[in-house]
Amino acid sequence: MTTIEKKIWPESFELIQSGAKTYDLRLADWEVANGDTIIFKEWDPKTEKYTGRELTRQVGYVGKTKHWQVWPTKDIETYGYQVISLLPPEVPQVRVGVGVFIMKDGKFLMGKRHNAHGDGTWSIPGGHLEFGETPEETAIRETLEETGLHIKNVRFGAVTNDRFEEDGKHYLTVWIVSDWESGQEHITEPDKYDMMGWYDFDNLPSPLFLPWEQLLKSEFIHALKSL
Repeated sequence: MTTIEKKIWPESFELIQSGAKTYDLRLADWEVANGDTIIFKEWDPKTEKYTGRELTRQVGYVGKTKHWQVWPTKDIETYGYQVISLLPPEVPQVRVGVGVFIMKDGKFLMGKRHNAHGDGTWSIPGGHLEFGETPEETAIRETLEETGLHIKNVRFGAVTNDRFEEDGKHYLTVWIVSDWESGQEHITEPDKYDMMGWYDFDNLPSPLFLPWEQLLKSEFIHALKSL
C-alpha cells in the first residue's frame, strides 16, 4: 500500500470534507490502487500557496478511461462524461442526544421546540453528542449555543432509551444536570425555539418532548425532583 500526496482546490476540499463528494477525478498520469492512501493538501490558487489544511482518505475503486470504447467518440465530444458518486444505503443508527437541566433558584430552563423532530413540544436545551465529546462537554457547548448561558457543576442526571416511531429515529438520551453560572437567557437560534421559560417538576409546560415520557417514569426521576 502506498501513501500519496495530492494538491486539491478549496472547493473540492470542502466537498470531500463534508462528505458531499465521495470521488476524485484526476488525470491518469500517476499510479494509484485500491487500498492506497491519499493525503489531499489544500492549495489556494489566489495566493498560490498551501493553506495547511489536509484530508486523508483511503482509496477504494479506481476506474481508468483510456481504453474505454463504450460510446462513440462523437457523443463523447458532444456531451462529455459525468461522474456519479454512489452512496451506500442509509443504515438506521442510534444517536446520542444530550439534554441539559440548568438549575437556577429551584427551577430549570425549558424551550418550545421549532423546526425539528418534536416540533411544538417543550424540553430542556440540548443537542447531539459530537465525535470526541463527553456528554458534559456537549452540555456546556449546546447550552451556550442555544441560550447564551454559562453553566457550572456539570454532572450526570439520567439516561433514557427513546424511539421516535413516526420519524424513524432512535436516541439514547443522556440527561445532564448543571447550575446556572452567568448570563441572561435568550433565544440565540430562532430556527430551533419559539419561546423559553423557567419551570419545575410541579409546573411543567405542555406538550412535552417524547423523551420526557421515559424520564418521568424512570428510576432517575426521584433524584432529579430533589434537586
